[in-house]
Amino acid sequence: MTDRIFLGYAGGNPIFRLARPGKDISSSDIADIVLREDSLTFRPSLSGTKIFSGNGSQSVTLSGFTAPPYVMLKSNDSFPPHFFDYYAKLNDAFTSLSIVNVRNIARTITYYVFQNTM
Repeated sequence: MTDRIFLGYAGGNPIFRLARPGKDISSSDIADIVLREDSLTFRPSLSGTKIFSGNGSQSVTLSGFTAPPYVMLKSNDSFPPHFFDYYAKLNDAFTSLSIVNVRNIARTITYYVFQNTM
């Protein structure tokens, strides 16, 4: 059985690392480390849907973000987000998220907003 978890100190700093299944943490390459102490960890913060009858933009109010959130989008027609199809745009203060439907088609766009907790 391989040791996949390391919890300890290195250079006086706390370290937590988790290796991929089947990889030993003491001899793993950095690419085999799934989780490290400097990894970004995102917590679900907000989600919802916006219904479009054609092209346009709808806003979502955000609060409590001091760093840019991670935003995931999904549409009911299964097309992936793309600048020429549909996308999300965040303002500089992290207080407003615009969901934009570029193509003139009816669709429902679901958004998920994650906050960095590190």
